Amino acid sequence: MAGRQFPARVMTFLHDCARWRGMTFPATAALAAELFGTFAPTVDEIATFVCQLQRGKASLCRFRRDIDMVAFVLACPGSARQVHAACLGKFGPARTPALRSLKNFLCAATRGSARHDPSLEAQDPAQAAWLAGVAPHMTLTELAAAATDRYGPERAANRSRIHRYLLRAGISSAGRATRIAKGTPLAAFFEARAGHMTLRQMRAAAVQVFGAAQVPSLSIIHRFVVWSPAWAKRPPAWAMDDPEVAAFLLGRRGKATLDAARDESIARFGLELTPSRSAIHRLWHRGERN
Repeated sequence: MAGRQFPARVMTFLHDCARWRGMTFPATAALAAELFGTFAPTVDEIATFVCQLQRGKASLCRFRRDIDMVAFVLACPGSARQVHAACLGKFGPARTPALRSLKNFLCAATRGSARHDPSLEAQDPAQAAWLAGVAPHMTLTELAAAATDRYGPERAANRSRIHRYLLRAGISSAGRATRIAKGTPLAAFFEARAGHMTLRQMRAAAVQVFGAAQVPSLSIIHRFVVWSPAWAKRPPAWAMDDPEVAAFLLGRRGKATLDAARDESIARFGLELTPSRSAIHRLWHRGERN
C-alpha cells in the first residue's frame, strides 16, 4: 500500500477484513483505531488497499464507502433489479451505482448464499407454474419474451433465471439439442457420413431424415464428428463437392509437379473448378497418410 508503512499485524488485519464483503471501510477504520491506535489506517488508505488487492474493482469500493446504502442493500429483499429500483427510490440516481455494480456487490457480499437470488418458484409461484406448462413448446428466448408480454418487464424472469428454474424442475424447453448423445440414431447417422460428407451436407441430410427440430447446429455436429477416426481421414470439403476433379488430381500425384497438375486441371475442368496450389498439396499429403 502506497504512502505510510504499516506493521505486519496491521497488514494482516487488512487482508482479513478485505475478505469479508460485509465490512464497510468506515467500520474497518473504526475497528482498526481501537486495535492499533496511531498505527491505524484511514478510510482512504483502506479503500486504496482494498482496491489494489482486488485489482481495481471500484464498484465494490464505492458500495463499501456508503454505510447507509450497504445496510439498506443487505436488508432489502428481492432480486438485484428490484433492490436497484429500491435504491433509486431511496437514494436517487446520483448516489445509486449502476445495476451491474450492484450485482457485483451482492455476488461478493452474499457469496455462497441464495438470499439475493431467490428461486422463481418461491418468489413468484404463479409465473413458475405458467412457465412449467408452456416450456415444452417454446425455446428459452421465446419463453423470456412471452413472460415479458404476460407479466411485464419488472416482474418477468429473464432468460437465465428461466433456464435455472427449468433445470431445477427437470423440465426441458423446446429447441435444438445442445449435444449429440452417443448410441442414438442421430449419432450413428453422423458417424456413418463423417468420412465422405461436409458438415453442411451432413446437416442437410439429417434434416431430411430426422426433421429440423431434432438436428443441432453445425458447431455441435462438428464437436461430435471431430473425434471420429473417419473425420481425420476425410478429403477436403472442395474434393467432396467436386469428386471428379479430386480423383483426377490424385491420379496425377507422383506423376506431375503441383504446377503441372494444376495447369492440366485448369485445361480440363476450368479455372473455377480447379483448386489452388496449396489445396492440391494438402489433398496429396492427406492421400499419402490414408
